[in-house]
Amino acid sequence: MLALIASTRRHLGNLHQPLLVMASTRDKVITRRGVELLLHRTGSEHVQVHWLEGSGHVITADAEWKTVADQTLFFLKDL
Repeated sequence: MLALIASTRRHLGNLHQPLLVMASTRDKVITRRGVELLLHRTGSEHVQVHWLEGSGHVITADAEWKTVADQTLFFLKDL
């Protein structure tokens, strides 16, 4: 997993597709600083960020899963 993370970080500048980033302020793994680094390193010009307040690390299966699904659908429809 750590090798995959390192490889992904090295290639973020090559990412030019639209990017949707969702994270929770209560996540103990994905930090605000980590999200900021991702945003700084990506080559994408079309980036949307959504912060969730009531979920933990697994946002797709936590309290705000419906928000995650809705925001994903809005993002895809907007492409």
